[in-house]
Amino acid sequence: MVEEEPGFLVCLLDILEAEQDASVRLATIIYLKNRVNRSWYTTEPVAQGKLIPEEEKSRIRDRLVPLLANSDPLVRQQLIPVIQRVLQSDFPSRWPNFMGFTSELLNTNTPSSVLAGLQCLLAICRAFRFKASDSEDRQHFDKIVEASFPRLLAICNELVNQESDEAGEMLHLALKTYKHATWVCISK
Repeated sequence: MVEEEPGFLVCLLDILEAEQDASVRLATIIYLKNRVNRSWYTTEPVAQGKLIPEEEKSRIRDRLVPLLANSDPLVRQQLIPVIQRVLQSDFPSRWPNFMGFTSELLNTNTPSSVLAGLQCLLAICRAFRFKASDSEDRQHFDKIVEASFPRLLAICNELVNQESDEAGEMLHLALKTYKHATWVCISK
């Protein structure tokens, strides 16, 4: 199948960056999302050829956050689950620069970049919400919270005085981020 050819998913990212037709971009991101969900990692026995090769994964990871920052809302909505899936598998070991990208976006003065940064921060909180409090992953997450939440609070303080729909959406994402960061996993 063509979708299993090396470089195919990178070509989809090229289409997302260059295509002007919104319906083509939407179809492309949905296809990318479905392929990543099926083949980024799996817990079930699967033929090795169906998994996305690591060299292609690396090229995809490098382009996801910049693509999110420059995409329209419909593409962003489909791109967030892709980022979350990759984070669940690859963060922090294979995607160590994700938080650097996120911090850069949160520290800009461009509303669309701050929105993308908030979406990235929410994605990382969702990926870590069920980690045990004594695990190494959770300790890493606690460091992320310490580093990023002061800026998140400053953003919220700025947004609370604004009355635009965009400010409301951003404040909503910030509150969801706080919620997921404080999620408690009750053991059986």
